This record gives sequence, C-alpha cells and structure tokens, in this order.
Amino acid sequence: MLRYIVACLFCFSLNARAQTPTEHIDLLRAVFPEENSVFSERKTMIEVDKEGEGFVIRRTVVEDMVVLSDASSSPREREVPYSGFIELKEIEASTLVPSGKSYKKVRVDRIDHRDERDGQTFHDDQRVAFFTFPALGPGAVGHLRYVLQTNEPRFAGGFFFEGFLPTLESSLVVSCGPGVTVDPRRFNMPDGTFEHTRSKERGRMVDRFTMRRVPAMRHEDDAPSPRYYSPHIQLVVNSSERDVDELYSWYASFTEDCLKPASPAIQQLADSIAAGLDGMEEKAGAIFRWLQGHIRYVAFEDGLNGLQPAVPDDVLRLRYADCKGMSSLLRALLVAAGLEAHLAWIGSREIPYTFDTLPTSNVSDHMIVAMEHPKGTWFLDATSALIRPGTPSGFIQGKEAMIGLGDRGYRREVVPIVPAAVNQVVDSVKAWFEGADLTGTGVARYTGYERVYLVDWHRSTRPEKRNELMRYVLMKNSNAFLLDEYTIEGIELADTVAVIRYRFRIPNSLMRSGQRAFFPGCLADPWKSYRLSEQRRLPLEFDNHSEQRFHLEVRVPEGMACVTAPPDLVESMPEAQAAISAACEGGFIKSDAIFTLNSLLIDTNLQEFLALNKRVYKNINSSFVFETE
Repeated sequence: MLRYIVACLFCFSLNARAQTPTEHIDLLRAVFPEENSVFSERKTMIEVDKEGEGFVIRRTVVEDMVVLSDASSSPREREVPYSGFIELKEIEASTLVPSGKSYKKVRVDRIDHRDERDGQTFHDDQRVAFFTFPALGPGAVGHLRYVLQTNEPRFAGGFFFEGFLPTLESSLVVSCGPGVTVDPRRFNMPDGTFEHTRSKERGRMVDRFTMRRVPAMRHEDDAPSPRYYSPHIQLVVNSSERDVDELYSWYASFTEDCLKPASPAIQQLADSIAAGLDGMEEKAGAIFRWLQGHIRYVAFEDGLNGLQPAVPDDVLRLRYADCKGMSSLLRALLVAAGLEAHLAWIGSREIPYTFDTLPTSNVSDHMIVAMEHPKGTWFLDATSALIRPGTPSGFIQGKEAMIGLGDRGYRREVVPIVPAAVNQVVDSVKAWFEGADLTGTGVARYTGYERVYLVDWHRSTRPEKRNELMRYVLMKNSNAFLLDEYTIEGIELADTVAVIRYRFRIPNSLMRSGQRAFFPGCLADPWKSYRLSEQRRLPLEFDNHSEQRFHLEVRVPEGMACVTAPPDLVESMPEAQAAISAACEGGFIKSDAIFTLNSLLIDTNLQEFLALNKRVYKNINSSFVFETE
C-alpha cells in the first residue's frame, strides 16, 4: 500500500494542484506521518550559456512547502540571499489555501530587501529578500519561485538535496547551451541513492538529478559543516585539465596591485621593526607580532573586495583590514625585510574540498601568507591576535594552500596539523578534607591552541563574569565545584604559557557509609561533552589535537586509612587515548590521568570512540575507599 501511495505522490509532485487539497495532504501524511510540514518539491534549474566572450548562469529555484498539521510550528518566514555578484532577477511567493477541490492563491504582498550580517562581518554586499507566507494552515502550500543570475562561471555553485524540512522530491536540472560543458561533481552521493538522466533537448544538453523521500538536513553538536556529509552537487563550467591553473590565474589577477615594490612608508616600517634583528625567525616574528598588535581584523567584503586584497599602504593607513588586506600588508613587510613570502589562498575547515575536487571559488574562503623557511613553510595568519609566529590558525590545519609564486606560477602545500603535545593542559591539584568537603589549590598551564582558546574566552568575557567562566574552565568532576579565587598570567604575549593558580572547594565530596568513606578516583572529565548518544550518526569534529594531563594529590581524611584504589585504565584507538592511574601512598591518595586526541574528525570510528569514552566514564566514577583506623 505504501509503495502505491509513494508512486502516486511521485506522479503528482511536480504539480500539487493536479490533486485536490485533501488528496494531496492525505498522501503526504501517509509518507511523512510524524512531520508537521514538508517540501513536496524542491527543484533548482541552472542554465549556463555563452554570451560573447563570457557566460550567463541563470538559476531558477522552485519550492513548495506543505503544512500537514500544526501551522504554528511551520516556518512562515523565508529569506532568499543574493549579492552584487549573484543578482536576484525575479522573486514571487504565495500561499495556496485549500478551497474545496482546488486552491485559492494568496500572494505575498511585501518582500523586504535587507543587508545580511553574520555577526562577524563589518560590511559586505550580501543581501536577503525577506518575506512571510500569509494564511498558512493545514493543507496550505507555501510556494516560492526565484531567479538568480551571475556572469562568473566560478560562481555557478550547486545544489544540496536536503533542505530544512523533509522533501518528497528534490531535483537539480543542469542545462547547457551550445559551446558550453558543465561537470556536475557529486559529493556524499553514493551510486544507487539518486536518479540521473542525460538528454539533448532543443539543442541543449540537459542533466537531471533526482532524489526522493529526502530527510531534513541533520545538525548535531560538534559536527562538521554539512558539506562533509549532506548529498550535494557542485558545478564546474567548461572543465579541463587546466582547471586548477586557470583558477590560480583568476585569483592572481586580483593581487597585482598588492605585489608591487614596497613604498617608502612600508620599507621604513619594515626597517624599524626588524632593526637589530639578524635571524629570519626573529624578523618574521617581530613583524607578525607588530601586525597582530596594530592592525585590527575586520571582515569587510563588498563586490570585488570579496576577492581583491587592499594594497599594503591602504591597510597601513586605515589600521584595519580583512584577511586579504592583512595578508597583503604582512607579505609586503616581510619582503621589505628581506624575507621570501607569498600570498596564499586556502579553505577553512568548513570546506571539505581540495583544489582538484572543486577548482572553483567554493574551494577557498581565506587568505594567509606563506613564508619560506629552511625547516618548512611558515603559514602566517595575522587575523588571529593570539597565535604565535610560525603556528597556523587552528581552522586551516590539514587544509591545502595554493601559494602564489608570481612569475613562477604557484605551488600547493598542505598546512601541517599541530601535534597534541604542543596543545597541552597540565592541571595539578593538591587538596585535603575539611569534614566532608574537599578544599584545595591548583596550578593549570595552557599551551598552543588550548592557550589561544583560554585567552580568547577570558578577554571576551566581561570582568564581572570571568569568575563564572573560570569555574567552568577549571570544573572538576562535580557540579558542586566552587572556585574561591584565581589569578591568571601569561596572557599578554602569544609566546608565553598561560598559567592559572586557583583555590577551590567541593562540598560533600566525601561520601560516608558506616566505617567506610568513598572518594572519586579522578576529578578530571575533559571528554564529558563528547559522551553522546549511540544513535549519533554524524562525524565528531575537534578544534585541534590536544593532550590534557591531570595530577591529583589528596591527604587521607584524619583518622582513616586508604584501603582500596580504583583500577588503572588504559584505552587506545588511533584517534584517541586515555590513561588513568591511582594509588594509595602513605597518608595520601594520588591519581594521574592523560587524555589525548590525535584527530580533527572522527567519522568511521565514531562508535568505537563513544564506547571508549563510556569506559572512561565508568573508571572516572570508581572510588578510593577509606576505612576508620
């Protein structure tokens, strides 16, 4: 019966009005019985044509959202993004309200055009057309159609088959005019999960890709960008063996003004910063730190400024810039100081593609500087005011950089992943019991990216909220943890170790039962947030490799002796290791724990990691046992 219902829906999904409203909603409810709203159809058609020496890429999007039950939970508000590069040519929206055996169309009478800000960008030319579907109720269809157009083939984009609601039929149609070829590159689309047809229609080559009964796009905590797992297609127009070379030539065309010889102002500044310094690392470090301290990072994109770096003298004059402008000035100062440095294009870890898999503008969203060094390239990203010279910013680790070499072309190089031993937390605690309460002091040291995150949190938190923040940072394996006082040092210079000294209490941490008392074998639980449901299916992403070490030394309660220590634990898999040891030593109990992450992403081994973490949790909750003497 269900197969018949689905077949009926597929026949009519291209035009909901071919059925009566009652028939339409009954069939959709049979396929999606748990949903309040669904898309009966999401269709994108991309037409690519030659126009003179250039291209016209026209994208037509049609979506029909059907309310199945609770209209109050259905998304009434919608936004359509566009920009100076990708123009909004047409937009129409309406609600089809059930009226007997047909629908009554209620048009959206107001569409507002607004600037789009993401909270991190000072200004760009991204805009949205915003509107609200009127008269949405059970059985109603929110119909949207719009047309976007661009002349830049590298902005042809693609299509994600999953939407924010489940979809009955999701399709991409790619239509190429004479003299045009398009390579639809599939991502996360195994054979057998979609239908594909290719035909010639009225002199145009047409590819159709269709997926049916598509679930809503999933989102889970600590998961990577949907590009890593959601089925989608990206388009490469007129693909050839020289795709990557041509992408570099296009990128490089925007940087010509940035690569001119240093102006007197740039040369004078470079000389003053590097004065008295002889070594390459000393000069590069001094210039990098000067830029961190004197040029403010501001994401500012408007038209070509989204691709074209500001020239070094303008950045020096304004004292702020986006990633491209900061890279432009940094490279100019390094070269003026006699060092070999180049601009480099790179994608953040939000982007899974390489220059080979997707040689379009969607492969990179960031610019840095690559400086030649005898021990290996230094990848310098001055947008972070907290990293030390020679350390890449965390969000480009493991990513491929395209390094411009001027007349020599370019080279591609993968940014190294900073090893776990560099990104350390070392927390040492000495404590004693005052009745049932644990009182103690601790010293915690932070290096590498762990230091970067700590300092960033501390600086961005209002002074009156910092004690609450540090309580969260230093939290032991108990929500009763109280931070009485703390001091922090080493947060001014990026080359230093951040050190927190603190005093704390944990009320009622000693649990008594007759002549015995019990105390947790380990107070550290750094993987608590990764203790996830076994039903999780999305990969687990980490900011960086890390090593966290915890030492605990507690004086045995007066009048008691330690008779049992928790068992030792050693757990290991390629991506993660945990080791916990505990002992009774004289009048003290001691425990040491090391938690190591050696991966930025756990995917195929996710269930193994979750099981390992469950065993870690069990060991953490085992106890020292004391008896009255």
